[in-house]
Amino acid sequence: MFKSGQEIVNYLEQSPDTSIDLIFLDIRMPVMGGFEVLEAMTTMGAERFKSTRIYVLSSTLDDRDLQRAKETPLVTDFIGKPMSFDTMRSILAETSSN
Repeated sequence: MFKSGQEIVNYLEQSPDTSIDLIFLDIRMPVMGGFEVLEAMTTMGAERFKSTRIYVLSSTLDDRDLQRAKETPLVTDFIGKPMSFDTMRSILAETSSN
């Protein structure tokens, strides 16, 4: 768990061989937002994250954010906050079965 987008990017840059199965990425974070994190991940090489399921989260259901998430190849899906326990269970079950 990271408190800012910059912390996520720092971790990913310092751990290039780490395999990540699942990321819940908030659009609005301190220092660096979720879309900026996705841009940094793309720069690191989209191939590195091809098996990572990335769910973009937002409490604002702005159509522009939803569209941008859908247009970003690394994003698996967009989820409005608060995320339900059923949604979380479903995602975890799907991720663990892959």
